[in-house]
Amino acid sequence: RPITTTQVSQSVRRYLKTVASAEIQRATRVWKEYPHEWWDEQANQALGALKALRSAMADVQGEG
Repeated sequence: RPITTTQVSQSVRRYLKTVASAEIQRATRVWKEYPHEWWDEQANQALGALKALRSAMADVQGEG
């Protein structure tokens, strides 16, 4: 299904924010109610989603 540039931008922002939050958590342990492993998993899922999005965009543009 077609998606808009705005939708892609919002998704990328959300994923990057998750990765950044995980990095902050690793450095500061601000959110102690969430274990370190949970943050690692969140960051890994976000990075996986960004890679999948990049791949999908390349396919649409005929590069994949």
